[in-house]
Amino acid sequence: RASASLSYPAQPVIRCMNALHPTSLVAIDILKPYGTVDGETLLLTQCSDVSGSLTPPGSFTSIQDTSNVAIWHQAYYRVASSEGSSYTVANNTQANILTTLMRISNAATSSPISTSSSATGTSSTPTGTAITPGQDNCLLIYTQGCDDDEVQTGTGTPSTWTHAYSES
Repeated sequence: RASASLSYPAQPVIRCMNALHPTSLVAIDILKPYGTVDGETLLLTQCSDVSGSLTPPGSFTSIQDTSNVAIWHQAYYRVASSEGSSYTVANNTQANILTTLMRISNAATSSPISTSSSATGTSSTPTGTAITPGQDNCLLIYTQGCDDDEVQTGTGTPSTWTHAYSES
């Protein structure tokens, strides 16, 4: 928090998030997060319980696209500019998917996503490549997709992270 005598750079922060978890679909609209303004970063993640191809809106840049046959996890971003009211997301099968769309303020607009890592496989404790932030005051986001009825909602978040959302 800034004070009268000290100045701190603005830190990226998630301001709003929308989520969809329909039981079957080919294409569906997810609403733009409330309050989105030009220059903010939009982070879209999708998980599906089949190895079908998930299709993001054409205006998003792929960060990560991973499958271990049982679960497919993808992440995309874009810098907001003249946003419509929603985005259409789709997959090539009628499978259970979870889609989240986050509105992030104060991220660097030239390169809002500087690095990513993924862990795949069927281990109960998968590990990915370590991420080393390239600058201070950054926001690290951990997302996870599972295809197992025994995974309890809200579990699996690393112990030093803040759990913000889960859905089963």
